Amino acid sequence: MKKLLLISLLSVGLFSCSSDDDNATPASLNGKWAMEKSYIIFNNEIINDQTEIHVHNCSSSKDYIQFNENTTTGLEREYYESCNSYDDDFTYTVNGNNVMMNFDEYEWDATIYEITNEVLKLQDNTASGFGRIFEYKKIN
Repeated sequence: MKKLLLISLLSVGLFSCSSDDDNATPASLNGKWAMEKSYIIFNNEIINDQTEIHVHNCSSSKDYIQFNENTTTGLEREYYESCNSYDDDFTYTVNGNNVMMNFDEYEWDATIYEITNEVLKLQDNTASGFGRIFEYKKIN
């Protein structure tokens, strides 16, 4: 009877574990992220009625931020109504969930509020109390 109980417990243990969880790839900043919307936050709480949908000025291209793979460089591209673009190169460092982006004329200190393989939310750390979370969607 003890052997039967032991075999049952071992069977449950072996078949209830999944190696899929061990092989999950963590989401990465690398790639292009199109600006989708932003949220106003107060004391780290999103104020739901203050969500702002980002309007892309060019109908054929979206504004985006790009983190280059295997480097610490990136690009922010904004399009005008004429679909001409303005590029702003930056370097960045990541320390835990903190991302410091250094542009030519300013720095942007942000916290990764959420990241998946499809969505990136960066919380602006430049203001205390009130703030903003920017939501991006992964593009190819």
